[in-house]
Amino acid sequence: MTNYQINNLTPTIGAEISGIDLSIDLNSQNLDSIYKNLIEHKVIFFRNQNLKPEDHIAFAKSFGDIEPPHPIYPHVKNFPEITLLENDLSNPPDTDE
Repeated sequence: MTNYQINNLTPTIGAEISGIDLSIDLNSQNLDSIYKNLIEHKVIFFRNQNLKPEDHIAFAKSFGDIEPPHPIYPHVKNFPEITLLENDLSNPPDTDE
């Protein structure tokens, strides 16, 4: 099993997982462990991953069916399964504050 580190981001929700490369095929033990972390922390982050869209989709599918493409938000070109959420000064989020 790949050893990775998990860092709680708040006392109640969210964690960052480091020390794992999501671009490689992960075995079922790794995926089960990541899934348990997701259930426990509700939200997990993986920073500095170098994923091709195919890698991203394969990782997502390892946890079950992928939701249909979002009807409004843009997606990665040729990959409707991956919704683009890009926010900056010229493209602020469209949510209420």
